[in-house]
Amino acid sequence: MRSKRLHPLVTTTIRLSTPVFAAVFALVFLDEPPSRWTMPGGAMILAGIYLTIKPDFGRTPTAR
Repeated sequence: MRSKRLHPLVTTTIRLSTPVFAAVFALVFLDEPPSRWTMPGGAMILAGIYLTIKPDFGRTPTAR
């Protein structure tokens, strides 16, 4: 499914952050304790989001 109004970077960031927010909401509203894999998994997701939105990620320096 494609959004015609949002930039692909924005939609990717939102979709990547869904598991993190689900874990936070489960903790807050359902009083569900996180498992031992929740924190490392969340850290990897947040690192992936950071690399996605970082402006110079994946670009090679241009020769002058």
